[in-house]
Amino acid sequence: MIAFDIADNIPPGSTVDSVTLTLHVSRTLNELQTVRLHRLLADWGEGDSVAFINPGGGGGGGGTDAAAGDATWVHTFFDTQSWGTLGGDFSPAASAQSEVGGADSSYTWSSDEMASDVQSWLDDPSSNFGWIIIGNEGDNRTTKRFDSKENSGEANRPVLTVRFTKASGG
Repeated sequence: MIAFDIADNIPPGSTVDSVTLTLHVSRTLNELQTVRLHRLLADWGEGDSVAFINPGGGGGGGGTDAAAGDATWVHTFFDTQSWGTLGGDFSPAASAQSEVGGADSSYTWSSDEMASDVQSWLDDPSSNFGWIIIGNEGDNRTTKRFDSKENSGEANRPVLTVRFTKASGG
C-alpha cells in the first residue's frame, strides 16, 4: 500500500492533469509481471514493525510480527480494526498497471484513472487512502520488493509526480 499527502501539496480547486507514480524494485527473481494499482477504500495504518533481514545476506523476506497500528491481511490497524474483506478494501478496477521486471530498476504507472483518483483526493482529502499494489498472486516466485520512503537512497524512494492547473484566482 502507498499513499501521498495530496491536499497539503496541491492548491485547493486545482485541476489534476496527469499523474505518474515511480517505484524502484530492489529485489525480485527477474520475471516480468503485471503489477496493478487499485484505489484503496479504507484507511490503514503504518506501525513500527520492521521486516526480518536475513543475516546470510538474503535481504528480507523473513517477515515479522505485526506491531500496533500496522496494516495486515486481516487488519487495517493491527489489532483493533479489520478490513471488510480479507486482503484489503479496494476498487475492483485497476487504476493503472505496468509490466515490472528486474531489480535495480524503476518502473512507472500513469493513467487517466490515476489522475481521477488524485483529483478526488484533492477535492475530498478524507477519501485519500492511496493505492494497493497487487502483483501476480497466483504463481510462486513472482514477488517484487519495492523500495519505500525509508530507503537510505533518496533516488530509490517512491515518487508521485502530479501535473496540475492551478485554479484561476487561487
